[in-house]
Amino acid sequence: MEKLSNEAILNYLKDSAQTFSFVLNEQFLVIHSNKAFNAVFDKNGLVENAILKHTLSIDLLKDLLSKEKEQNLELPIYSPVKKKNVVLELEIRYLNEASGKYYHLLGSNIIKLKNHQLEIEKYKLIAKKTTSGVIITDAFGYATWVNKGFTKMTGFSPRDILGKKPGEVLQGEKTDKVAVRKMREAIEKSEPFEVEILNYHKNGKEIWISITCDPIKNEFGELEGFIAIQPEVTQRKLKEQKLLKENHDRFKAVFESALNAIIIANDQMQCIDANPAACDMLGYSKKEFIGKSITEFTEYKKSKKLWVDFIEHGIQRGEIELIEKTDKKKKAKYYAVSNILEDTHLSVLLDITEQEKMQKVLENKNAELNKINQEKNKLFSIISHDLKSPLSRLAGLLDLLRDGDMSKKEFDRFVHELSEDVNDTSNLLNNLLIWSSNMLEGIKLRPVSCDIKKMVTHQFGLQKRNAKRKKIILQNEVLDGTIANADKNMIDIVIRNLLSNAIKFCRENSEIIITANVSKKKVTVCVADTGVGIPKSNLKKIFSENLSTKGTKKEIGNGIGLSLCKEFIERNKGKIWVESELGVGSKFYFSLQAK
Repeated sequence: MEKLSNEAILNYLKDSAQTFSFVLNEQFLVIHSNKAFNAVFDKNGLVENAILKHTLSIDLLKDLLSKEKEQNLELPIYSPVKKKNVVLELEIRYLNEASGKYYHLLGSNIIKLKNHQLEIEKYKLIAKKTTSGVIITDAFGYATWVNKGFTKMTGFSPRDILGKKPGEVLQGEKTDKVAVRKMREAIEKSEPFEVEILNYHKNGKEIWISITCDPIKNEFGELEGFIAIQPEVTQRKLKEQKLLKENHDRFKAVFESALNAIIIANDQMQCIDANPAACDMLGYSKKEFIGKSITEFTEYKKSKKLWVDFIEHGIQRGEIELIEKTDKKKKAKYYAVSNILEDTHLSVLLDITEQEKMQKVLENKNAELNKINQEKNKLFSIISHDLKSPLSRLAGLLDLLRDGDMSKKEFDRFVHELSEDVNDTSNLLNNLLIWSSNMLEGIKLRPVSCDIKKMVTHQFGLQKRNAKRKKIILQNEVLDGTIANADKNMIDIVIRNLLSNAIKFCRENSEIIITANVSKKKVTVCVADTGVGIPKSNLKKIFSENLSTKGTKKEIGNGIGLSLCKEFIERNKGKIWVESELGVGSKFYFSLQAK
C-alpha cells in the first residue's frame, strides 16, 4: 500500500469515527479500513495490509465496480458487531497500481436517515388516506408537503402553500391572537402543541381547525421540521358558540333583571360590569362603574383584606358597609364566587339597610308590646285589688244593713268613710280609663294656649271637698297671664294627679301651694306640700316604676298616676321631677313651653 498514490488520504481518514473508509482488492476482500469501519465490522480492530475475512455484497459490487468509473452507491450490509443492518452511502474511487487494481470506498452510515425518511414517507402515506388536513414544514415553519385533505379543507393547493408559512396563508382578522402566540412560542421551543383556531378558506369562508402538531427530529436530536394533523371542527365550534351565546343571553337576562346587585370584577378589584340593581344601590351609572376599584365604594383596609382571603378560598359571604356616590353609607349582605371565568369574579349584594331599620322598628314594637302586656297585667292586678276592695266593703255594709244585722245608726257611722272610698275609687277609675286609652289607642297631642292659673283654680274646686276633710289649706299662687303651650286635657290630668297625691300624703292641718315661674320661654309649675315626704329609695323610680302607697288616711292608690304624668309632660316636650324630704314634704315640678 506504500505505493498507492492515495496513501495520504487513507492515512487522513484512518482515525475518523464518522466517515467510513476501506479498500478492496480485485477479489473484493477488505485489505485496508479505518476506525469507523472497524467499529461496525470488526470487534478486535484491524491490522493494516491484512486480508480481512469480511465478505461484502459481491454481486452488487462486481456489477458496480466493473463500470470502472467514479460513482456513488447505497450499500445495505449486515454488521456483525452491531448485529443489525446498516446502510452505507459510499463514493467509489478506482486505484490502479503496479501491484494490481484496487477500489477505495468512503462515505457514511445513513441508516438513521433512511429510517427517518421511511418515517416521513409513512406519515405521508397515512396522511394520504386521512380526510383531515396534514401539513409538514421544515425547521423554520415553511410548508414542504400537504395532503389532499388539507387542500379539500382549505381550498389551497400545494402550489399555493408550499414554501410559505401556513399562518400567513390561513389566518385572518378574527383569528385568535392568543392561539397564534401559543403556536409561535411552541415552534420556537421545538415543542409539540395542540390548539383550536379560526382560519380562513381560500374563498374567504371562516373555518375552525383543531391542530395537533409534533416536531420532527433527526438521530442527533436536531429539529428538521413539524408535522401537523388538522381536522376541521367548524360544525362543532358553531354548535358550541350557539350554546355559548344562548347561555350568555340567559345570563345577561338574569343579570340585567336581577333584583339584587351584581358586580363583576377582575383580579385587580376593578369592576368590569355591573347590573342596573348595583347602579341603583350605589348611585353610579354603568359607565362610571366600569374601571372603578371596589375599594372606592367600600372601606379600603377591610375590603382589601377580604379580597385577599376571597381570592385564596374562592367563595366568600358576609356583610359589608357600602359607600354611595353621595357618601351615604348602607349595609349589604354579599355572596362572592371567584374565577367564574379566568380573571373574572362575581359578587351578589343584598341591601339590608332598610331591613335593619325594619328590624329595629320591629324590636321597638316588640318592646312596646311587652310593655303594654306588663301594663295590662298591672291593670288587671289593680282592678282585682285596689278597685275591688272598696266596692266589696261597700257591698258588705249594704248587705248587713239590708239583712238587719246593722242598724241605720251604726251604718251612718261608716258613711263618711264610704264617701271617701267612693271618691278615691272614682279618681282611680278616671286614671285607669285615661291610662288604658293611652296605652291601647294612643292619645293625639293637641297643643293650645293653657292658662295655668285658671287650670289650677279649676282643679282646686274639684279637690276642695277631699282637702277639707283633712283640713288642708290649698293656695294658688300662680300669677295671672301665666300661659303655656300644651295639650290642655293632658295638663289637667297632670295637675289633678299631683294635687290628689299631695292631699293623699298630707296630714291634717297641712297646706298645699302651687306656684309657677316663667323664664327663657319656659313655664315651670311647682306643687309643694307639707306632707310625709318620699323615701330616698323611691325618688329615682317614682316616675319610672308603678309604685302604690296608701295615704295618711289609708287612701288607696293605683301606682299609675305619676307614670301617666311623666308621659304626658314629655309628650308636650317638657320635663317633670321631684324634690322631697321625709317628714318635711315634697315638691313636684314640671316644665312646659311658654306661649
